[in-house]
Amino acid sequence: MKVGLLFCLIFFPICLHSQTKDFTLDLNISTKSIDIIDDYKLEVSNSDRAYLRGLDKMRGSSVDLEIPIGQEVTYGSLIITVEECRYPVDNPTGDAFSFLKIFNLMTNEYDFQGWMIASSPALMALDHARYDIWLIRCKPLEELPAEVVKENLLHPVTRPLGALGN
Repeated sequence: MKVGLLFCLIFFPICLHSQTKDFTLDLNISTKSIDIIDDYKLEVSNSDRAYLRGLDKMRGSSVDLEIPIGQEVTYGSLIITVEECRYPVDNPTGDAFSFLKIFNLMTNEYDFQGWMIASSPALMALDHARYDIWLIRCKPLEELPAEVVKENLLHPVTRPLGALGN
């Protein structure tokens, strides 16, 4: 027992010294800014109304909502207000994004305030136990020819390779 204790008292400090003697803290770390998304610029147009889809998870039913900008629509115990809706000029039926405010009448609080993106609904989603709300698209200010709508629905918007570091 004494031999083991003597061994630990001699050997342990040697191990600690050998692990820490090569460690030095470099406080002169230089950083450079990296421009990641400057290559991807998107020309957008504003819309006068947004199309949202609401899902009542308890009933298992969904409804499509057409909401004019600045007006309130009640869906269940939620009051939905669309502040802004924008869409890409070159693809008016895809990749829309909208600023939404969703007020819960049961808790008297906002459950959601922010931008919702049609192509990535889970990126900024409503966190509610009963309802799901997501953006479908923005209505263009002028009616689009049917062939433009069909072409854009068949080929959704894609980001160029390398635009976001992928």
